[in-house]
Amino acid sequence: MDLLVKLLALSEKPKPTEDFFSEVVAYFFKRNPDFLKIWLETATDSHFKGQTISRISTQRSYLPLESHEGKSRPDLVIELESEDGKSSIVFVESKISSREGKEQLKRYAEILGSIESYEYKYLIYITRDYEPKDKFLILCNVKTNKINFFQTRWFLLYQLLTQFPETYFREELAHFMEIHKMAVGNHFSPLDIVSLVNFEHSLNLVNACLDDEVKDRFNNVFGCSIQWPSSGFHQLRHHKRIVMFASTQQSPWKQVGCFMGFDQLNIDSASDYPVITIALQIQPDFSNRDAVISRMHEISRDSTNAWHGVSLNETDAWSSIRLSKDMKYFLPEKDHVASIKQFFLDGLAAVESLRERYPDLPW
Repeated sequence: MDLLVKLLALSEKPKPTEDFFSEVVAYFFKRNPDFLKIWLETATDSHFKGQTISRISTQRSYLPLESHEGKSRPDLVIELESEDGKSSIVFVESKISSREGKEQLKRYAEILGSIESYEYKYLIYITRDYEPKDKFLILCNVKTNKINFFQTRWFLLYQLLTQFPETYFREELAHFMEIHKMAVGNHFSPLDIVSLVNFEHSLNLVNACLDDEVKDRFNNVFGCSIQWPSSGFHQLRHHKRIVMFASTQQSPWKQVGCFMGFDQLNIDSASDYPVITIALQIQPDFSNRDAVISRMHEISRDSTNAWHGVSLNETDAWSSIRLSKDMKYFLPEKDHVASIKQFFLDGLAAVESLRERYPDLPW
């Protein structure tokens, strides 16, 4: 039953869950166009009577408009046609464990607005987690009567899937969605209740790991005020992490940045653990990005340290080098807080070592 899970694990990229799942869903839609039309009508509250599916594409690139910084690449593009020539196009952007990129939906809406050859245009944002969007902000630069924006959740597609005739692949798809928490709907589970009851206690433990001498050392290393804990809930909601990070108007690290704390709190399996991490990161449009990325590659290739690179070859992503450990490595210790604090202190010493070895980085 775990065919899709095993195929994802064999991927060369580190956990490309959303891209992988887009390909899987596209394949299922192509094999089951009737199901696709049912889902489209449910997701958009629209009717596609008399229209047939003509093409389903994944990761199709669109050249940037004048106001855009880079190409746009919706996860799914669905095209429908009818005998009267009134065709439809649907952009689908999927999120499972991440959030919308910077003005991503707005760019997709503007791309749709620039395409002239379709009578009806739809933009669907489908997520696993609750992430409300403002339709009017997304459509502010396009004719709203020409483009329809809709939000939906993966658990609603899962519910339709369970009512569809049973096949082996349908069962595999449903099983994959269950494992990755896309089958969870609008009901509190016993685990949810336990999490709510213990949330304050867990947050206090996180604060204890990041406070006192760790916070002071972090401040000394970067020489600027720390955005913590006031930004903690913003980080938790939008990035699934609880971290402190260095950022001032004067510091180039506002664009390059350092964060330290508890990452990947959106684990997809009960066998996974959050990650304790220190990351030096750079945003996509940093002016001296190529030189910094070159240094990051050099640091991550150095076998004498434990820094590893993340998204260093992706030009449109926040790229970083990180020191990380799964939380499971700290569980055998007698004092979890003390051992995690020591990891942070050792990591900050490693950051200072990098400052000495690579003074050309924008410290």
